[in-house]
Amino acid sequence: MNACTILRIWPLLLATLQLSVIGIAHGEKENEVPVIAVDGTILGSRPLTLDGRIWYLKFSTDSQSLYAAAVSSYQIDWKAKQAKPIWQRSERESMVRALFSPNDAHFARMENGNRVHLHDRATGKLLQSITSTAERPYNAAAWSPDSSLIAIGGRGEILIHRVDNGVLQLRIPQGISDISSVAWSPDGKWIVASNRGDLKEDRILLHALDGSSPPIMLPDKKTTSDFTRFSFSPDSTSLAVSRASDSRDSLYFWDIQTKAVTFRHERSSGFNGITHSADGNWLAAGGLSNLLVLDARTGKEIFRNQDEGVNVHVWSVAFSPDSRLLAYGAEDRVKILDTKTWKELVPSEDSIAPVNAVAFSADGRHLVTGAINGDLVLWDWEKQTPVWKRASPPESWGIRELSIDPSGRWIAVKQPPRRPVSQWVSLVDIATGKTRKYLSVSNGFEVAPLFSPSGSSIWLAVSGPSLVEWDINEDRLLRTLPMPLSEEKQRTLDSISFDSENHGWIRWDASAAGGRIDPDDPKKVVTFESSPPLYGEADPIPPRSLEWTITSQSLLLLPSRFEIKIGNHPALPIVKHPSGCLLFIAGYKEVRVFDFLSLSFIRRLSVGPGDIKSQALSPDGKTLVITTTGGVFPFALHEQRQASPHINSEVLWQVMGSENHWEAYQAAWALAKRPDFLTFLQSNLKPALQATPEEIDFLKTQLIDGNHGIRQTAARAWLDRGLTLDRKTYETLREGGLPVAVPSKFFHPDDYPFLAAHRGVAPIPLLTPLSGHRRAMRAVMILMEDRRPESLRLLEQLAAGDPTAPLTVAAKKAVAFVAARPKSH
Repeated sequence: MNACTILRIWPLLLATLQLSVIGIAHGEKENEVPVIAVDGTILGSRPLTLDGRIWYLKFSTDSQSLYAAAVSSYQIDWKAKQAKPIWQRSERESMVRALFSPNDAHFARMENGNRVHLHDRATGKLLQSITSTAERPYNAAAWSPDSSLIAIGGRGEILIHRVDNGVLQLRIPQGISDISSVAWSPDGKWIVASNRGDLKEDRILLHALDGSSPPIMLPDKKTTSDFTRFSFSPDSTSLAVSRASDSRDSLYFWDIQTKAVTFRHERSSGFNGITHSADGNWLAAGGLSNLLVLDARTGKEIFRNQDEGVNVHVWSVAFSPDSRLLAYGAEDRVKILDTKTWKELVPSEDSIAPVNAVAFSADGRHLVTGAINGDLVLWDWEKQTPVWKRASPPESWGIRELSIDPSGRWIAVKQPPRRPVSQWVSLVDIATGKTRKYLSVSNGFEVAPLFSPSGSSIWLAVSGPSLVEWDINEDRLLRTLPMPLSEEKQRTLDSISFDSENHGWIRWDASAAGGRIDPDDPKKVVTFESSPPLYGEADPIPPRSLEWTITSQSLLLLPSRFEIKIGNHPALPIVKHPSGCLLFIAGYKEVRVFDFLSLSFIRRLSVGPGDIKSQALSPDGKTLVITTTGGVFPFALHEQRQASPHINSEVLWQVMGSENHWEAYQAAWALAKRPDFLTFLQSNLKPALQATPEEIDFLKTQLIDGNHGIRQTAARAWLDRGLTLDRKTYETLREGGLPVAVPSKFFHPDDYPFLAAHRGVAPIPLLTPLSGHRRAMRAVMILMEDRRPESLRLLEQLAAGDPTAPLTVAAKKAVAFVAARPKSH
């Protein structure tokens, strides 16, 4: 097939090769991924989670809907737990807050600049744009009770505009500094506003709109914060004021008639948002990690919810018009309480304990999740239903790590007891969910236990630092292996696992170092530090490798020790695809997919709001499960739909070698579903032949005499043969020539000793392999995932090729993987 034909069908190809995100029972859109709750229920497909911090909430006049403003504006059917966008942010538009009018007809959208936009609530259509004199009209707007006027905080004045035509109706002086907050009383007689606290003039003024009295200054301490919130009582006789100070935040009630403070609360956790109930009985105040409800007449505490996570701010609160419901925004999630019981009516996913750990069984039939509240759930992955749930044992902390015995008998759970005893790992019977025994291991690291292949023993990382093998049946120590880690680096231990490159070896990975050790010969140990040495002037460039370790903020490829920066890397699990081609590196908010063939990150998997806690890959490599503070999210890595019949296998084969690496993997997965894929691969894949002396001489000639493109092609073929290049030849083939020198002014060796080795020269990158090599490696990947005997026979043929060729090495690993994998059920 020629290039023109490929270009003509390219749009059709792209339309069929797309990443699908699966739901629990069937494929769904990415923003509708159901969440598995750790209590054995399946939550709705649209949890009340918005696209950013929720600044404003308001119930509709009939209490049937809830309006919310985050990055975009929403109308929420709280009973059905569905959020419908009213207005969505685009690249050219922004919103720092939105306020919905009392009659539900409009909402005002405020930008970071000096414009306020008025929209129709039902359609989101823009009605008016008002230019304000404020540099930051942030939180500084209020609707009149009849929704006909809007007050905007400007620089040193309050501007009141008509809603129907945007005309300015009135200016109210308020000092010289910007206004940070404005509120309008329910009877329409008063407006209260505060100036920003970062200037000398810092005050709160109550203005009578009928001019019956001069502005009234409310008492308050000097502050350097912009966070001032107001809430008038429904009868407009009192005003609640919350304000941040340098030491403690205060909330007080101001009686408008007597001009006196009736009561005051102070606390360090803040009062981010306040509101009265419609009947005037309660005042709700949001703060840091909690929600407070007070008696609006006496100031007595009625209810306090402290179930929110650490550093979770409650910025917005709203009562329904009948005072029966209280909604509040915990960062980006909406929760609704019944004011009769103060219990949550429609639990959102973060009211369920975050899942800290997750693991697949070796046969892929089961998934186990462990929550921060100590609950353990075993899922039938085929039926997507819970098999059993084990509640947290008494006097135990939450589950930190877990792993499943390859033989399918045990789940090892890192769940330390509250009392300081030596029991550290509990063994749970995978058939019944009952805890059968505890292993008396003390001073363990918070990394998942590692079962031996037979399941008769388990490896644990303990302080020392050491690896200890524990007999499961007799609960006794079998042996101890030292991990050569300094005291500083051992604190960042991330995981232990069996090494894929050296059979039987155990590897450990830390954010500052990594290593491998042979349990049968502890003297055989290899360690890797975060400061890899550079090649010398005459050192050869080794062939590429698929082995790796994580060091500090880099991915270090072995044995070449080539570094790829990955930024701030948290101590979260890292999983490798069974094919050895992909690596899944979890961050706090997303999982990045690294491709060993292109030496680059080719995909980002985002799971929406919440921090990532753990991840696990199904044994067949088709599903990645990510756990967050909101639940468990499965991602289908394989294309779920059949490729179009108009796209033949030859086109898919060509795309498998393209520079768009994620599409290349999708093409590989699509090819695996074609009925002719085995015969097609047999005709296109041959065992790697050892290069003849004539071929080597020809490549040498091309490396010296060819143009730049020919020399790069020859160099890639040379490296793919397992041969090495000298540094000088390698560097002349790079785009840009010699490596970049690191200017000494950017660092001082005393402050950054690990940079001292980089003073004169920077590391050099490895060459990207040819498209033919990429196609072959991805073909091996899909062959090893296919369970038919014909696929295994083709892999065995490829594994019998030139021992130095990367294709042969990959095929041998694939054959070993297929042989060790459990039989299909």
